[in-house]
Parts: sequence; structure tokens; C-alpha cells
Amino acid sequence: METEGLITSTGIYVQLAEMTRCHDSVVSQSQSRSEKIQVLCSEARNTWASTAFSDIKAEALCRYFSYQAKSITAIFDLVDQQRAKTDDGKKLLLALHKELLLLLDHLVNYFEAYVDINIDAPYAFKERLVREVSSKIHSIYAWSDKVAGAQKSMAAAVLSYLQYFESSGKQTVFNFGELLFFVKFVNRLHHALQACTDADIGSFFADQLLKLGFNHYAVFEYFQSVIRQRLKGKSPEKKKSSIDTELRLLAYDGDQGGLRYDYRWPRLGDMLTDWLLEEQKKLEKESQPLLTACKNNRIHVTLSVSQLAGLAKYFVKEKVFGDQAVNHVFAFFTNSFSSKRQEVFSQGNFIKEYYSISQVTAAELRDLLLRMVARINRDFFPAVAAAGLLILFR
Repeated sequence: METEGLITSTGIYVQLAEMTRCHDSVVSQSQSRSEKIQVLCSEARNTWASTAFSDIKAEALCRYFSYQAKSITAIFDLVDQQRAKTDDGKKLLLALHKELLLLLDHLVNYFEAYVDINIDAPYAFKERLVREVSSKIHSIYAWSDKVAGAQKSMAAAVLSYLQYFESSGKQTVFNFGELLFFVKFVNRLHHALQACTDADIGSFFADQLLKLGFNHYAVFEYFQSVIRQRLKGKSPEKKKSSIDTELRLLAYDGDQGGLRYDYRWPRLGDMLTDWLLEEQKKLEKESQPLLTACKNNRIHVTLSVSQLAGLAKYFVKEKVFGDQAVNHVFAFFTNSFSSKRQEVFSQGNFIKEYYSISQVTAAELRDLLLRMVARINRDFFPAVAAAGLLILFR
């Protein structure tokens, strides 16, 4: 069933692509070709429905529907490359453009869970989405102007985000995840702000950003400062009780969907939860510091700050430091080491790198650890090393 679905949809896209390339030919048939486009797109929708309700496994469905998104995007690119010489050719390209947008709408509306959100989306799809929510964007601009004080940095981050989407041209490519989050963000924030008054706009704005998964670092820092202010001056016992309350609130607050503002960072609720758990451990183990490191006696390493942070992260995950609070780990690394390019680096910078390890950094760490494993094999397990060479050169 899976193979049949793939073959059928591929045939549909081949026909659509061929009609795109031959848009100016046989002009007398332009009306019938426009109808043919509608028929082909209808067949694609029917094929998707049959495939989705079959007994194909979820993993195969993800590959299948991601293939559909890539195929439609490729035809969009082909349409954009065409320059019609006749009126009928122009009408045909417009019909293709319209039907492809409707087809893509159907795909993301009904099968979003199976589409790889990292696939680049067509510019026309982004342009249409922004145009549809334009009035709501400008309404949010007006509301954000009313935000003042500590929340102003959050409002500025939102303004910058919305303006970036509005002003970006064809040279800026967005993936489906970024576009779907953008539309959800605008629609839900606009709807929520209708129930807000000017008096509580700041705190209301912040709460909505948490619910929407807007994991911008300025928002994270704002919530940190608010929670720190609530804890200020309290006894250790009351601080622990307050942190427990905050953790319970976070468990029920925040959007649990897969979409978020920045995929390089964890969800905003997860970031705050991790930070609060660290603060909780810090309260419990203030008398048991990990190590006392001399700030003026740093060990220079040939690793970057991001690589050091990556090592620290996986040391913590593998419990190399036992149950020590992560804040103590941060302090140890920032006070004890100089990186490849920085004699001194701040704890804030180290924490940022810790929570945003890139795939490039992960690959560099993997290579380093594999070299270490190979050296251990040569030094202590020569038979294992020799077997590895035999496999390599077989």
C-alpha cells in the first residue's frame, strides 16, 4: 500500500511539472488544462487520505508526507522560474499557483503531524500566510507599544520577530515549522490580547509568550528576574516551598505542542523548569560545593567554549558529577578553564552554550571521543584495535 501511494502521487507531480514547463503550448486547451490541474490536485488529496487511513506505520507515513511537501515545493520553484509569453500561459501558471497553495494548505492542515517541519517551504506559501494575518500583526504592534518597564525587552523581541517575517524577501528561506509556529503565534496572541486591559498588559503579554512557546532568551531572562524577585529575602525553607509552587505552575502552564520559536533552544517551560530544579538543588547543597577553584589559576584547553559546554552537558547527563547542582558545574568550568580563544569567559555565556549545543559542536565532540576510544583500544586492548583495522581494510 505504501509503495502504491508513492507511485501514484509521483505520477501526479510529474504531470503537474510537465504542464508547468509547457504552459505556453496548445493555448486553445488552456481551459481544459486548468481543469486537469484541479483533477490532479484532487487525486493527490484522495491518495493522501487513502494512505493516512491505511495500516502503514507512523515512521513510513512521515517519510511519505514529507516527500509530498518536498514535491509540491519543487513544483512551486518550477512555476516561479517560468515566464509566460501568452495570456493563456499566464492564466495556466496562475491556476497552478492557486491550486498548489490549496494543496499545500490541505497537507499542513490535515497531515502536519507527519510532515518534517525542517523542510524548506515555498516563498509563495510564506507570503500568503503573512498577508492573511497582516491586520493581526499590526494590532499586536499597537498592543506592544503599551508595554513598559521590565517587560519592554520582551515586547521588543516580539516586534523584531514579526517585522522580520513581514520584511523578508525571497532570499530568506523559512521551513514549515517556522511558518506554522508564526501563524499560530500571531493568531493566538492576537486573540488573547482582545481580553486584556491596558493596566495588566505587561504581565499578560509575558504569560501569553510562555503559553505560546516563545523561547526567546529575553523572555527567559524576564521570568528568571520575576522569580528571583519573588524569592528575594525569604528563608531557605520558604524559598524551597516557593520553587515547588513555581514548578507546579509550569507543569500546567505553557504550550505542550511541538512548535516553538527557536528550535536550537529547549521549550521555554523546560528551560525555566531546569533552572528552578538547579536552584532547588543549590538550596539543598549550598554547604557541599563541587570544587573550590582558584580564579587566577586556570587550565588552558584547546577546546572552544561551546565544546567545553557540550562536554559539561554530557558529564551532567551521565552523572559524572553525581547529584551536584548544575550551577556548581557551571561555576567550576568558568572558574577553572581558559578556552581555545578566551582567557576568561562568563558564566552567562557558558550557560547559553550549554543549552544550545549545535550539531557542528556535537560532531566535533563525537570525533574527539572516538579518537580517545581508539587510543584506549590501542593502549589497553590491542586485539580490539587490530580487529577494527581488519574490518576497515577488508
